[in-house]
Amino acid sequence: MKKLFTLIELLVVIAIIAILAGMLLPALNKAREKSKNAKCLANMKQISLLMTLYVDDSNGFYAPWQQPKNDSADYGNYQYTLNMAGYIQNKKIFICPSFQTSGDSANSRPDSETYNMVLARVHYAYNRGFIGGGQNYSPARSDSGYAIHQSKCVYPSDTVIFGEGKNGTQGRGFFIWYNGSYLGLDLKRHSAKNSNVAWLDGHASTILNAEIEFTEDNLNKYFNPEKKD
Repeated sequence: MKKLFTLIELLVVIAIIAILAGMLLPALNKAREKSKNAKCLANMKQISLLMTLYVDDSNGFYAPWQQPKNDSADYGNYQYTLNMAGYIQNKKIFICPSFQTSGDSANSRPDSETYNMVLARVHYAYNRGFIGGGQNYSPARSDSGYAIHQSKCVYPSDTVIFGEGKNGTQGRGFFIWYNGSYLGLDLKRHSAKNSNVAWLDGHASTILNAEIEFTEDNLNKYFNPEKKD
């Protein structure tokens, strides 16, 4: 006669499975986030490549952080500019897999069929103040208001062009903005310690948050392509 499990034996098996699951889940979550981080870095590298193509075809000038949209009074962000120039084939490279959305309408997400580049919450923030011609950095550059020329970017390998944009109303995450005390970067998207950034020379890497969080020294060291002293 086949012996059946007793209730106690069944509970023991369930308890063992629960313990094993508790041991495995953290490792699985860590592996999943590692995969998302790798995808994020790949996205940043592709976006940097698109910007390089734009610069090569624009007499050495980087894309402006915003420009008037052709058919309205709205302004398009840097992604709009790259798209209008014909460089973007896959809008999903602008989506970070770890980005936590908040209050996004359907037409503000790059993976939406009704996507609107003017309203988009682009997940990767552009270095507006030093590269894209914004005027939020203090003291302002002498040519503030115009995108920079590559000849002025004398430190391309250690100047950030894209970071992980914070989800919010300020620029909807598409520029790294500064008002005297704050950089619009999401420094906790993947980890409490590290963030992903893309550099002017085209490579992307993970950097300690302490290296790029707001200080005057960090701002000058990692975001200003002209002055590092």
